[in-house]
Amino acid sequence: MIYALDEYNNEGFLKPTTYQWLIWFFLCRGWIIFVLSAASRSQNDDVLPILLPNMNELYGLMISSLPIVAMMWMIGLRNRERLRLNRWLQYGQMITAVCLVIQAMITANVILQHAGHFSWSYGITLLILFWSLLYLKTSKRARASFNNVTI
Repeated sequence: MIYALDEYNNEGFLKPTTYQWLIWFFLCRGWIIFVLSAASRSQNDDVLPILLPNMNELYGLMISSLPIVAMMWMIGLRNRERLRLNRWLQYGQMITAVCLVIQAMITANVILQHAGHFSWSYGITLLILFWSLLYLKTSKRARASFNNVTI
């Protein structure tokens, strides 16, 4: 056992780190914006352009984050009897990395559509995506949380 007992769930699997959850919620920001705009339906025409001015970007973010939403749901269902689910979750690091790259490409495409005009929101988004990809590739703890090894 390499990690503390608190870092394992009741089934004995290593829990994802807090930073992994933050990465996943950031990748699901299209769904969060969609829910926020649906909740404020009376002011929908005013709120949505402020949060995300390009509707095509919203649809791209929502589609690219579907595997992340499914993976977040499946991590809660993980136990020793669900062998197929555990096998699918072994690809979680790769799925997260692919979604990070896809969302970086979507953001870069939006920047190119604005003729390369710098925007702080897109710059910070690309920086967060880059740092998240770097964390995912270098962290042994993040890699170990997707393994099927139990205590």
